[in-house]
Amino acid sequence: MLSMDVPQPHKMTDDQKAMYTGICMSRNTEVTLRWSRSQMFIAINAVGFSFLATQIGKPGIQPYYLILGVAGLSLGFFWLAINLKTQQWIDHWQSCLKTVEPPDKDLLVFRVFSGKSWESINSFPTFHLLLNVLPIAFTGLWIVTLSIPYYEGWIESLSNLFKGGAQ
Repeated sequence: MLSMDVPQPHKMTDDQKAMYTGICMSRNTEVTLRWSRSQMFIAINAVGFSFLATQIGKPGIQPYYLILGVAGLSLGFFWLAINLKTQQWIDHWQSCLKTVEPPDKDLLVFRVFSGKSWESINSFPTFHLLLNVLPIAFTGLWIVTLSIPYYEGWIESLSNLFKGGAQ
């Protein structure tokens, strides 16, 4: 009878399982926190824009545009920085998880954070990239908000110029 070497699946020790579970929990916590922080930043931005929307057309609103515009712009940059730093931590935990998983040569083992299926799921566009569109979009809206008082004055000046020129 011919004896064939059958590859044996990789077995984790109890310590490796505990380490893998702990690292996985840390990674998942970072992912959850990223989404929770983004929801909080969306709510704060929505409150700022809602306040400005209720003040449209009222006299003396220009200082609010300036104050809220600067605050919103700062908030947008802060939000983006937090997203980028959080992604660094997520990448760190995922790289730790990859090192605990069995090597690619073990064909009979399912991998969660490495392998071809992981790479195909995490191809462009990633959720992280899409999530970063939100602070960039809100920052753009706050830049527009900052320019509204100057834009209104510019339109009024042009209007007066053309009215004076038509007479």
